[in-house]
Amino acid sequence: MCDGPAFQNRIVAIVGSGTHAANTALFLSEIAERVYVITPDGKLESPDRALIERVLSCRNVEVVHDEVRRIVGDERVEGVELSDGDILPCEGVFIAAGKVPNSEPFRDLVETDDRGYIVVDSEMRTSLEGVYSAGDVTTIPHRNVPSAVYQGSVAGINAAEYALKSR
Repeated sequence: MCDGPAFQNRIVAIVGSGTHAANTALFLSEIAERVYVITPDGKLESPDRALIERVLSCRNVEVVHDEVRRIVGDERVEGVELSDGDILPCEGVFIAAGKVPNSEPFRDLVETDDRGYIVVDSEMRTSLEGVYSAGDVTTIPHRNVPSAVYQGSVAGINAAEYALKSR
C-alpha cells in the first residue's frame, strides 16, 4: 500500500494467491496500468469470494499460472522470469504471499489469536505482565515498517517504565 502510488500507470506483478494478494491486486488495479498476479496454481483463493470476484472483474488484472524463478533487472526491475523461462515485463514486483507470524516460541507464555499473532493492547502489552510485543507478530492490523517502528517505540518506552517501577 505504501509503495503502490510510485507505480502509477506502470506495469506491476504480484506474487501470491490468497487474500493478501487479492487485496493488493485490487488496490494496485486503481493505480497501475496493468497488474499481473502470479500464482503457482493459476487462481486466487480467499474466504472472501466477493473480493476475488471484484479482482477478477478488473480489466487491467491478469492472473498468471506460473512460478517466479527470479526478478530481472540490474538497477531497476525490468521483469520477472517465470519457471518456463519466459520473461514477464514489469516495473515493480510486490510479494503478497501471505504472512505467518513467527510466534511459536512465545505461544505458551502469552495469548495468541487463532492465527498465531500475539494479542496486544494499545500500549503493546501482552497477556503476561511486563512482556511487550511489537511489529508483524502482533494482532495490530497494519503490518508495515512505519507501523512496526511506532509499535517498537511504544513497547520500548512502556517496557522501560515497567522495569523502572518494578525495581
